[in-house]
Amino acid sequence: MHPLIGCFDDEPFAYFEVYWAKEDRIAPFYDAGDFDRGLHLLVGNSDYQSAGKLRAWFNGILHYMFLDDPRTQRIVGEPRIDHTRHIAWMHRLGAYTLKEFDFPHKRAALVIVEREPYFGQFGP
Repeated sequence: MHPLIGCFDDEPFAYFEVYWAKEDRIAPFYDAGDFDRGLHLLVGNSDYQSAGKLRAWFNGILHYMFLDDPRTQRIVGEPRIDHTRHIAWMHRLGAYTLKEFDFPHKRAALVIVEREPYFGQFGP
């Protein structure tokens, strides 16, 4: 697990955990690739949840995760199924929901962002 603090103009606003999906509790719920990455996040400052800022930092963390290891072909997340705003933002950035499933502590959506479609949204 790789912990990260998200900042805008040197002001911390979020905590991210980037992890290898195959080594995480998510692995039994889908066919995890060797270099799939996962993302947990917590936004502590609601000023950074506006549409413009959210798109910027969410796009930034996904971009970082793909560039951090070029072997990464998929990024997964498992937000609570009732976090519809979070899921909708992931969909706007090219993600899709593979399925819903039950963790011991929550009903979750398995959301996946694939490398090729993600970078394809920026042009040829």
